[in-house]
Amino acid sequence: MNTDTSSGEASILFRSIFFNIGMFLFSELLSFRGRIGRLKFLAIELLIFWPLLLTAIIADAIELPEPLEFLAYTFSVLYWIAGTLGAAARRLHDLGRNGGFCVLINLLWPLLLLIPGQKQDNRYGPPPARQPGWAVALLFWPLIILFFTVKDYLSLLIEAW
Repeated sequence: MNTDTSSGEASILFRSIFFNIGMFLFSELLSFRGRIGRLKFLAIELLIFWPLLLTAIIADAIELPEPLEFLAYTFSVLYWIAGTLGAAARRLHDLGRNGGFCVLINLLWPLLLLIPGQKQDNRYGPPPARQPGWAVALLFWPLIILFFTVKDYLSLLIEAW
């Protein structure tokens, strides 16, 4: 077995996966076009917190210079605002409404989880596909973070005792 070929293929696979994750985080989550269902809307609303969470974890672990910490939090908040507006606009498209109303409704986004979308095609496209497997998986990431936080807290308690 040629190790140069296998390491080259692994490198290409890694770059492909990294590229696809980047495209998902910046094109899919920040998109304003098309329609999304309620479950994907909820998953996106939960997932767009990743920069805020990552910034908070890094700022807690190491002491960042104040300008760098400010820039990281600013980027995180702007990403969150753009992602929330994009998800709300696409959810409104699913309801047959103009996405511009997302600015007014953005503070009341949980209401968009309660209203079912139109079952027929509308001017924003066909109904979203009914394959929520990845969206359901994304709903578990807050539980995973909570699990590791509780585990760390308990280990600190045990060490202190």
